[in-house]
Amino acid sequence: MTKLLIARCYLRNFIYIYALFQFFPLSTGIDARVEFYVDGSGFHRNFIYNIKLNNFTEENCHAALYHELPSALYVNINELADLIRVEKIKVCSMGETDVESFMENAKSQNVTVCARLQNNSCIMTLPIHQRYLYPKENGAYEDIILKKPNLLISCKKRIRDYRVSKLDLCPLCASLALKWREIPYTTDDMDYIWTVPVGNTLLLPVVTFVTLLTSIVGTIFLLKTIWNASPKDSQKQD
Repeated sequence: MTKLLIARCYLRNFIYIYALFQFFPLSTGIDARVEFYVDGSGFHRNFIYNIKLNNFTEENCHAALYHELPSALYVNINELADLIRVEKIKVCSMGETDVESFMENAKSQNVTVCARLQNNSCIMTLPIHQRYLYPKENGAYEDIILKKPNLLISCKKRIRDYRVSKLDLCPLCASLALKWREIPYTTDDMDYIWTVPVGNTLLLPVVTFVTLLTSIVGTIFLLKTIWNASPKDSQKQD
């Protein structure tokens, strides 16, 4: 009889606890999702991000994506200025600014894109470019990994349950709020793999020979054309 009463007590407590969790969820965190697709497949590609926040009721908020670009990739600061003017979004970078540097000589660059949240969502566009690589022996292709960006949120009202970010955001976006908070998010895609062609140093003699031969043939053709045209011009003058 005692065991039966104890079992009933445990069962009743379990039902109470289960009902309590149904009305009061364990977590009220932000359900963030970032979808992106890439426009282009060459040296110049546009990354388009669609940010959506569920279970989020705050107003007067901004979202930001923080990218750390490897030395093989870069953004053009002049192009970013046009993007700010035309598309009315904020984007800035810190680090390497020389767009002509080869990957082996370039330093890393970090980029922050930020925009105001409208109905808990926003779309961001970021043009990213590929640097040239020095040729290598038996060079063919090399995979450059662009890691997923960090998602940050800032609101006029404090966002609880998320730590303040220590990322070094560029001034244009950092100035929008005193504190930015890093938000975990879900996405269908992992890190983006950018395949880069690499020249083959073993083909250097062949390329040099073909280039020299083409230059010689072109020069001979040009001189012959000038030679054939000169007598005709002289006859016209007489």
